[in-house]
Amino acid sequence: MTRQFSATFSFEDEWWIGWSDDVPGANAQERTLDEARESLKEAIGDIFDVRRELDWEEPEPMIREQLTVDVA
Repeated sequence: MTRQFSATFSFEDEWWIGWSDDVPGANAQERTLDEARESLKEAIGDIFDVRRELDWEEPEPMIREQLTVDVA
């Protein structure tokens, strides 16, 4: 099965750092952006492998929405 997940990448101190808000715990740190992408894909896959091994069910459907907040 193929699924899509959001990914965020940031360049800090000569390292590319990546994470997915869709999969808590999935993160990567590599020297190049391409390496960080591949590493993050592996991390996401690893998390789903562990869930499968532990016989976890996927969480119920979630709702993602924008909230407007007044801040001073």
